[in-house]
Amino acid sequence: METVYIVEQGTQLHKDGFRLLAKKNGRLIDEIMTRDLEQIILLGNVYITPPVMDHLIQDRVDTVFLSQSGRFRGRLLTQFTKNVELRRQQYLRFDNQNTTLDFARAVVSGKINNQRIFLMRHNRSLKNDKIAASLGRMRALLSTLKNADSTASLMGSEGAAGKAYFSAFNYLIKREDFIFRGRNRRPPRDPVNALLSFGYTMLANAVETAVNIVGLDPYLGAFHSIEYGRPSLVCDLMEEFRAFFIDSLIITLINKRIVNPDDFIYRDVADIQLKQYEEEQTDDKMPVSMKKEALKGIVRIFEQKMSSTVFYQPTGENITYRQVILNQVRQCARVILGKEDQYQPFTWSH
Repeated sequence: METVYIVEQGTQLHKDGFRLLAKKNGRLIDEIMTRDLEQIILLGNVYITPPVMDHLIQDRVDTVFLSQSGRFRGRLLTQFTKNVELRRQQYLRFDNQNTTLDFARAVVSGKINNQRIFLMRHNRSLKNDKIAASLGRMRALLSTLKNADSTASLMGSEGAAGKAYFSAFNYLIKREDFIFRGRNRRPPRDPVNALLSFGYTMLANAVETAVNIVGLDPYLGAFHSIEYGRPSLVCDLMEEFRAFFIDSLIITLINKRIVNPDDFIYRDVADIQLKQYEEEQTDDKMPVSMKKEALKGIVRIFEQKMSSTVFYQPTGENITYRQVILNQVRQCARVILGKEDQYQPFTWSH
């Protein structure tokens, strides 16, 4: 099954038999066979004709709409899952404080563990004292998780660990033309943060796809609070994948000069416009955004990594990253149904 990205602005999708034709200004720029199409992701100003819309609905093709910079806009919902019992148990289990706390603790533990492993891998060669100091702070915070008596307490530990982690992140970048002074978002204000935000959006989409396949409700999680329009379970389950999947990918893109400073558009945006961006989510309000060709390249590399394999301890075999995500979501469902006692986050091997 295939995932297809359409990033060319002004593209129109037309249906022709068993093909989708991507055209711009009347010129054919791509052909997509519908037989193997599982998901289609549309970035920015991409138009779909009524016959294409009908096909996507009838064949239950997962259709995702992102802004040109990768900000999530919406999803074409086809048929709701028929697994009512799974969702009923999800609502019941996540209404139980002890169950919620145990699951949230596993989520935070998985995230911090993978962040530490990521830093340790790099510091074997860097031998940087400041990275080592961050690792020490994160190790101490990990030890506090078992005594946390609320999700608020876990959130405090997770936030402190994140601060320590990102304080070391710039030391992983081996280029003077990319500077990272800390995590910022909504909108990201420098190229490194723009890359991270785009990567996390792509990761969240992959996790939400798996959540929908399994039949869970993406909007009810355990660690992230319920907010209108926020897929809290997706936010929970993507935490363990951030460092070893997205952060490692971004560092590789930068250090291997796959992306460069001139791959970005820079704008001088006043504070009032930044606030307006938060409300309107418009790309032209962003201080930094990726150029079209850079965006295409990153999407291609992201999909290549999703299709690459990694050792998966629970099954003792090498499977693709996409399968790892799906297996972790299925494990979450088994915990919710009472078939397993405790959620075990995927931990990157040393």
